[in-house]
Formats: sequence, C-alpha cells, structure tokens
Amino acid sequence: MANNIAFQPMGPTYLLQATAANTQSNVVAITATSPVQQYNIVNTDSANIAYVAISTSSNVTATIPTGTGSNVFPIPWFGVNTITSVQTSPTKTVYATIISNGTCNVLITPGEGL
Repeated sequence: MANNIAFQPMGPTYLLQATAANTQSNVVAITATSPVQQYNIVNTDSANIAYVAISTSSNVTATIPTGTGSNVFPIPWFGVNTITSVQTSPTKTVYATIISNGTCNVLITPGEGL
C-alpha cells in the first residue's frame, strides 16, 4: 500500500547494469522484508536513460520504446523515481531488468513511501 511518507526501504538494494547500447541487463530477483509494491529507482548514469521492467515472471524483458510502446518505466540520467508495481515479499519474488541506449547502472530498492 502506498504511503504519504518519505521512502522507507524494506529490503536490500539491487544493482542492474546495462553493459552496452541496446543490451538488456541480467534479470535480478527482488525480495523484500515485508509485502511492498513500491520501488525506489536511481539511475547513476550521466548520459543515458534507463528503461526498467518489473514483472512476476523471471522471463521479464526490457525494450526501448518505439511507436508501438514498451512495458518499461524510463528513469532519466541521474534520475530518482519511486514507482508502484507488482508486490514482492519474503515469500514472493519479483524480477527486474533494464535496457539503455548505452552503458548504464541502476539501483533498485523495494519499500514504501514517496
């Protein structure tokens, strides 16, 4: 459930790395210490937008949006966003991956808040 509080981390922070232009990062399994539906996402790159995909499937894929659309959330360079997505918990894993126009590092933390 979304809260109107500062973001409270409720699980470890995960690193996703796109190592080359238009190359998807490895899929990362995310769990939290209690049920949460929000993720704080930080793009540490200074030149590339990261496109983040989160899913309940370990086969999650990220594609750079085109005119037909893509099921990703864009995080601008040096951007920090908190999004609401699928729920994770100690017993329910979700999966995340990124793609970018170049090399890119993204940190993602499950939790609750703004």
